[in-house]
Amino acid sequence: MPEITVTLNAGYEKVNPTNQFRLKHPPLYHQQRTYDELKENDLVINTYNTGTGKTQASLLRLFDLKDSNVLFIAPTNELIRQHADDIREFVMAHDLSYEVAEVTGNKLREWEGVHDPGYPVRNPRKLHEIIEDPRNYFPNLTGRKNLILVTNPDIFYLCFYCRYSELDSANLFRDFLVKFNYIVIDEFHYYNAKQLANFLMFFIFSKEYGYFNAGRKICLLSATPDDKLFKYLDKIDLRYKLVSPANEPIESDSYEKVQTLSELELTIYSSKIHDALKTDPELVSVLLRSGKEGAVISSSLRTITDISQCLKKAGLTEKIGLITGAVDSKERSEATTTYPLVLATPTVDIGYNFKKTDKSRQNIDFVCFDALYGSEFTQRIGRAGRLLGKKDTTQCSIGHAYDQGKLYSQLEAGKSYDRQEFAALVKDSLGEDNRFYHYIQSYAVLEAFYPLYAHLKRVSEDHQNRVREVFETIQQVFAPKSDATFNVMKKKIRWYKIYEKVIDGYKKGVFDNFVRRAQKKAAWSYLKHLSWVEERKEEFKNIPKEEITKEIEDSIKRRVNLEKVVEYAKEQYEITHTLFNFRSSEISIRCGIYDPNYIFQNTVKHTEYDLFYLLSHCEFTTISKEKYRELTKNWGNYCKFFVQANRLKTPRDYVQFSYNARRTDQETFERHNCRGVTALKGLRIGLRNNEYVPPDIQKTLEDRYITCFLSTIQKQPFLSDILKTKRQVGHPLFVTFNSGHMKEYQLILGSQAFLIHAELQGKWKEKEKSNQD
Repeated sequence: MPEITVTLNAGYEKVNPTNQFRLKHPPLYHQQRTYDELKENDLVINTYNTGTGKTQASLLRLFDLKDSNVLFIAPTNELIRQHADDIREFVMAHDLSYEVAEVTGNKLREWEGVHDPGYPVRNPRKLHEIIEDPRNYFPNLTGRKNLILVTNPDIFYLCFYCRYSELDSANLFRDFLVKFNYIVIDEFHYYNAKQLANFLMFFIFSKEYGYFNAGRKICLLSATPDDKLFKYLDKIDLRYKLVSPANEPIESDSYEKVQTLSELELTIYSSKIHDALKTDPELVSVLLRSGKEGAVISSSLRTITDISQCLKKAGLTEKIGLITGAVDSKERSEATTTYPLVLATPTVDIGYNFKKTDKSRQNIDFVCFDALYGSEFTQRIGRAGRLLGKKDTTQCSIGHAYDQGKLYSQLEAGKSYDRQEFAALVKDSLGEDNRFYHYIQSYAVLEAFYPLYAHLKRVSEDHQNRVREVFETIQQVFAPKSDATFNVMKKKIRWYKIYEKVIDGYKKGVFDNFVRRAQKKAAWSYLKHLSWVEERKEEFKNIPKEEITKEIEDSIKRRVNLEKVVEYAKEQYEITHTLFNFRSSEISIRCGIYDPNYIFQNTVKHTEYDLFYLLSHCEFTTISKEKYRELTKNWGNYCKFFVQANRLKTPRDYVQFSYNARRTDQETFERHNCRGVTALKGLRIGLRNNEYVPPDIQKTLEDRYITCFLSTIQKQPFLSDILKTKRQVGHPLFVTFNSGHMKEYQLILGSQAFLIHAELQGKWKEKEKSNQD
């Protein structure tokens, strides 16, 4: 196995010469710089290395705040838990008047509503009540304290984009826009363009409605920010400052330094981590036997599962803790404190601190990991050797990295590298993951318009011109070359609402005047669409008004025709509805898993995980919800299926799909479905190896419209490159036409369809422009 070993020098940070807050230890210089720059700027970005105290840098501002709530956003629930604990510790240590609330979907479900005890209460209503008065949910509070709300970007999106609940949307939109005067967004580099657009929208609103002038401050924490972020901030015209090792003032060169990272002996292998540790588990077991503690990190849950089973066979069962999305929260929280070895998926990539009780040296002595991009590599190597606050700074750390050859060939064996020098080399060699910025220039404009549309209904006619001005700012920031006008966006949202009313009315059997009007509009839209599919668009335009009115009336009077209109409404509604999802959760099908063989966890025999993963990686038997309850003492209330996991598939299988288009020809099908994001009803799940898929699982997707993007053969080379850069998943789709022949397409499901389609269109345009030049 080809390998090369280098040394990463120890990392040091400057100590600030003064200690105005009388902290136990003086703040690091970059922490003080962050505090100082927040006084002078709207927004500050701290880009110091992982493990150098960026979180505390953001918390120093708490000393200055009076009567102000704080919003702290972290990308994963595991990180939220850690941040909430650390912030509580900071608040208590310095006797600050704050209540820290850790808010996730699970936490909200655990709390009982305060105003209607004993009755189910909506999660969004609970969240509003917490923000209104924390004493509602923290009865031990004495007096009125300000709130530090620690939450995830999903909840922020749902609230700020008015998507959490129709009944609570106005309250929550106002809560997040108005009631937090200081906002910290951790690991800002983690977010793709769809998620970044959400935060940019918040920055624009804060600027346009004067919240920065009123004292609002934002702190972004990111060791590896993307250059495009600064271009967007410039467009918004924010006063911002970058706090970076590269722009430290010369006068700070004489400041005392403290060690924050140990020296690290790094071996890089031109192979896969799965193959290496399966072949040579001694690589890890030798380190454990010598008393060292470490972590194995991979982007693939299957890789972590295989490594876990391999190390257990090597006699390390009692030493292994797991932190993955499939692991019970209690087991995850015990993993770093109880076990000397933690196996983890990317949930620990970003800012996660492997805490060890009373350990005088670094918490993690060694790390083994795979990495595809530069930022991923930098984050994972940064898990080991963190020394901030440690007494023993003399112990060298060990790293084993598997990059399949990209970085391996760029290094000089035996050389010692400065941390900054090595990070730059990694970035150049491995490149960066695709953030899908073309999305911001296209679909993000409509997505951002939705909260504006909701806002329009609540403001006076005079104020609506102000809303138009805000939209124009959004358009100039997101997509200055776009022809997406205010009226065009407003029309698209109105159609979305019309389709929603038609679907809801048909489902409930309500056909009042409001529903009838919506049905007529939807029927006109359906007939227009039909004329386009059948290539008689000009003919449709020239139909006399009386005839089209009669045709519309006929479309909704006869049930068989009304059903066609409703189906069309469902298709169109689903496409826009999916756009307003923060992640691809609308496609994720959760399964309750009885796991007697401990495939997914070490100590618990049941878990919940995604159906597609199960189909690809596990042999399982379907069971009833009652049987699952009997075996696990757990109801799995948010699961659609229940299975018993028997064993891992070796090798793994792959999910694919089929679709029956026998009522149409290939040309018509592609005209309708291959020119952008579409929605298909009737998708059937299959497996590459033709294994049996239970009928009830088949019906899960088959009976509803699924938003997707279909790529033809001509565009697949471009698509493959895009998918590789972000580990997105494309599935084979086999479509059968009326001629009986079958064609294969590449299928992207859910909200990822918008990201991928926008990126593909952008790449095509770039290629065309390059050819013209």
